[in-house]
Amino acid sequence: MTQQLLRIGDCRKVLEELEPESIDCVVTSPPYWGLRDYGTEPLIWDGKKDCKHEWGTNTYCPTKCGTQGSTETKKWPKMQKANSNPPPTRFCSKCGAWKGQLGLEPGPDLYIKHLCDIFDQIKRVLKPTGTCWVNIGDTYAGSGGAGGDYNEGGLREGQPKYKQGNADVLPKSLVQIPSRFVLEMMKRGWINRNEIIWHKPACLPDSTKDRFTVDFEKMFFFVKNQRYWFEQQFEPLTESTKQRMKYDQWVADVIDPRGRNKRCVWTISSKPYSEAHFATFPLALIDTPIKAGCPKEVCPKCGFLREAIWEKVQGNTTGIKKNLVGYTDCDCNAGYEPGWVLDPFAGSGTVLEYCRLNGYNGIGIELNPEYEKLITERARLNTPQLDIFLEEAIE
Repeated sequence: MTQQLLRIGDCRKVLEELEPESIDCVVTSPPYWGLRDYGTEPLIWDGKKDCKHEWGTNTYCPTKCGTQGSTETKKWPKMQKANSNPPPTRFCSKCGAWKGQLGLEPGPDLYIKHLCDIFDQIKRVLKPTGTCWVNIGDTYAGSGGAGGDYNEGGLREGQPKYKQGNADVLPKSLVQIPSRFVLEMMKRGWINRNEIIWHKPACLPDSTKDRFTVDFEKMFFFVKNQRYWFEQQFEPLTESTKQRMKYDQWVADVIDPRGRNKRCVWTISSKPYSEAHFATFPLALIDTPIKAGCPKEVCPKCGFLREAIWEKVQGNTTGIKKNLVGYTDCDCNAGYEPGWVLDPFAGSGTVLEYCRLNGYNGIGIELNPEYEKLITERARLNTPQLDIFLEEAIE
């Protein structure tokens, strides 16, 4: 039996309510910087909690707030050609707090700070043996979003470059959001185990004529300790390798007959969900992270994580092979429960749907109440109510 839990609200507040070291695996894709307005109410970031904020009309910090990117002075561009109003984002003239949506910060440094502040809380709720998988995309400076005023048609006369710290990021340049993110995560104590390339063989058409079409995104695999739970994943062996294993003992000894260790470039077609959410990742993308990073059996009493025991044996016609002979065990005799997977940016509920279909416990947090019905249908929850946990036992 598994449970699928949903919470509608600010993930920063919801994460504070979760028990420390209670989550086995985090799989998520946060809002990308400067690409889209999700239409949610602006939140307050940084500053002083007891401040009676006074929100100015400027989009820069007039005080020394002590936060990266807070002194950014570039004005907001038009978010869409048909929309001449700036997005709802302001700095407090008294304490320097920022009010806006995650992903619509006026500079990438402030976005990275806000995002990694959230992952500081995720680190608190993740078990010492837990894994964390983050899909995050890049942005072109001046692509019409928060990054600047440049549109692919050309740079308008007299338009300034985007100022990033002590260096300029020229329009048309990749801002390197994924690299900035992973470097800041490592500064905050995360261990970066892999940089995974999600190759999209059927990516969306691109009207740009002066660069190559981007047909991939990145996923980063983080852990908080050097020892963690991980189940090795395999790719099929080639036919030539299989034949060599039959007749070459050395090859049979050094190659795992279950396949080769899975590589870091995953070719997975995008399969947008048919409903309203337009930034959905496919179920196939999160299959490997959850299988590799979340245990199927956890002792509810002592927290023991079961692992498979494989034994290498000689087959009659297939050469050396490995048989599953059992699992590690504890002495509690309390039975075992599925591990918990968390998605703090649940979106349309892809992670919860995967957990329901594959026998994991799942927790989803989503800020936008408009996605509530969508998530409920995919995860087959009971009729949800705002600001409470929901659960359903699934056979």
